[in-house]
Amino acid sequence: MADLGEYLGHLLCEVARARVRADMEAVRIAHEYVNDDSQLLRHFAVPRMRLPTLEISLPVQIDRVPEGYAEKTSADTTLLSKVIVQALGPVLKEHKLHITTSEVTRIIKADPRLSGGELYEGFSNMLSAQLHDHTRAAARSRLAGQESTKETAGETFKKVAAAIRESVNTAIQALPRKPVGIAVEARTAAIREIGNPSLLVNLKLSISEEALEIHLEEPPAIEGKPDPAKPTASPKIKRLLPE
Repeated sequence: MADLGEYLGHLLCEVARARVRADMEAVRIAHEYVNDDSQLLRHFAVPRMRLPTLEISLPVQIDRVPEGYAEKTSADTTLLSKVIVQALGPVLKEHKLHITTSEVTRIIKADPRLSGGELYEGFSNMLSAQLHDHTRAAARSRLAGQESTKETAGETFKKVAAAIRESVNTAIQALPRKPVGIAVEARTAAIREIGNPSLLVNLKLSISEEALEIHLEEPPAIEGKPDPAKPTASPKIKRLLPE
């Protein structure tokens, strides 16, 4: 299963790589023509394959359409739990509390969307509330042995909740993420098993070939005869046109 955007992106990359391989082959053939012992091939035009227009028809099955905007992280559940525990460590230590990676993992796995790596809207508030509820009992036990009023306990709980929410948001921002797109099934074997064409969506693509011109920034000239022992500086790409 792949996202539609990734599927089309990979397809365009493959077409671009095909053109690159064709250009490299044209250059190789040109060298062979020039170095031909009979010196006859150098008078022939070098063959060059192009893809001015490419039309592709792709049958796909739409498996999932996300509800609103959502993101997905490539980090697994254990890694996500470790990142959160590391962020919460200093906060909980200040209030003499503790939470383990396995406990955070259990909370994350209880949410089917979050356990699959989906970072949906409001998930950080949900996770913060779950973590706060988990540590609330421990905080009450610690405060019960002290001469603390209910008001003092309440203020402590508010501080812990705010600190947990801030730490979770900080930890989540550091995770690798990407938008959740439309999930499609495009494998030939899976498409054949569906059988009913009415369940498929046919994507018709017309890909036009374009080219970029490379403008080079030549290395500065060196006065006098260059030292053959020193490597010559390579030109740098100044611009790619059209921009």
